[in-house]
Amino acid sequence: MKKTLSLKTLLSSVILGIIIFIGIISIFYNADNILRNNGIVILTFVVNGLVIFLSLLRPSESPYRLMDIINVFLIIFMFAAPLVQYLRGSFPWWTTYLITDEKIVYANILVS
Repeated sequence: MKKTLSLKTLLSSVILGIIIFIGIISIFYNADNILRNNGIVILTFVVNGLVIFLSLLRPSESPYRLMDIINVFLIIFMFAAPLVQYLRGSFPWWTTYLITDEKIVYANILVS
């Protein structure tokens, strides 16, 4: 039996993507808060976000999947929150001078 993408799954994924996109655009709109903006680092964040978002679009037979909850968690805590922390230069640790762009790219490669 071939699994197809349901309209409900597609709509919920698109709505989640729009909400995240609006949130990220609002960060870029307030450009005064952006302290770090290395293009390669932002590209790795975008690749992670796309991989996670595309995994949300995988069709399933049941209306509820644990994998959907895990993917929403990953979008929030492995894509959106770290991207905001990187752009604003504020990480939840006391000493952040050791967090370089190279280490962030390496961590993003490990996540994807």
